[in-house]
Amino acid sequence: MARITNVIHITFRGYDKMKGWVYGDLTHAQGVGKDGKLYPRIMVAGYEVDQKSVGIATGVLANNGKEIYTGDIIKVTHKELQSQVVMKVVWRHNAIMVVDGKDPHDCYEDAFCKELYENFDIEIIGNEYNKNISL
Repeated sequence: MARITNVIHITFRGYDKMKGWVYGDLTHAQGVGKDGKLYPRIMVAGYEVDQKSVGIATGVLANNGKEIYTGDIIKVTHKELQSQVVMKVVWRHNAIMVVDGKDPHDCYEDAFCKELYENFDIEIIGNEYNKNISL
């Protein structure tokens, strides 16, 4: 069963080409390129990460205890009905939401919170950045 962590601690993750996924605080900095010019850097836990990979922790844990981040693709199964839907976790309208990805205008969109998911099992099946699964 999916559950909410009790402590709110804002954590980010990002993908570093050398280290892989890193987790921690998000910072914006500047680096110096080979041409001597400054360029913006996005860093998570002190590692420069690809800006497109950055996700924020939702506070919701999947069935295996792993924290769900924006950008994750999840499979949600209703415990009683055994119906399943695959959705993407996104940051939209200043909130963490889930969308089904079938319609660019989101034919299904809802807040991602414990009350909506207490009767569901949640499994992380991929993420938007690695594109190892599609909606």
